[in-house]
Amino acid sequence: MVRSKLIDPDLVVLLWVTMGIEDFFLSFRMSEKVGCSRYDPFINAMGFELVCKGYLLALKRSKYEGLGDTQAKIKVNELAKGMNHKVKDLVKEIKKSIGQGKVQRLLDKKYAGYTGSKILKAIEATYLECRYPVPTPFYKRDKDFKVPGLKNAYFDPLYSSGLHKFCYEFCRLILSDLKLNFGITIPESWLKQKISGDEGIRFENLFFDSRKEDFMSQNLNCGPI
Repeated sequence: MVRSKLIDPDLVVLLWVTMGIEDFFLSFRMSEKVGCSRYDPFINAMGFELVCKGYLLALKRSKYEGLGDTQAKIKVNELAKGMNHKVKDLVKEIKKSIGQGKVQRLLDKKYAGYTGSKILKAIEATYLECRYPVPTPFYKRDKDFKVPGLKNAYFDPLYSSGLHKFCYEFCRLILSDLKLNFGITIPESWLKQKISGDEGIRFENLFFDSRKEDFMSQNLNCGPI
């Protein structure tokens, strides 16, 4: 009987994280070519969710490490589904590992006038509001977005540049912790293949914030699990 090869937990994490970065790049390219569209926040939110879940899968690696390829894929899928789409819950779990202070600093920091906590509300709203017409948008249901002193006036962070700025900085925090505590870095070969050209350079400058080399390696081949 031929035994199934064992899963590489580092590649599981990298698959989720790099797919998330690809989503960020797709949104960036769309915004450069056609301007802001209703899909931009949704695609950014997908990227954010993938990177967050990639990190949580690193924390849960003991549940699938040592399993055969097929069994591990089933277990990883089960773990990921159990995390659902509530980004505030994902961030809460990440905070327990990375640290209250580091995460809270980003939640309190302002991005284009909105705190990270308010941006999280916008990210969660994208799943419905960027795909379907809704009778009342989230910012009209939340007193945090009411314009002080004005009746029926609201701030809408959904299409603010603060959304992707928060996502990028939060993901850099995750990448730093993955390197520090798990030795996981992004393969340079993957980056050259997936993110290239002048658009790629501009995106990298924004996403990595001049820290690309901090998160890169040259000795891993990131492929599908």
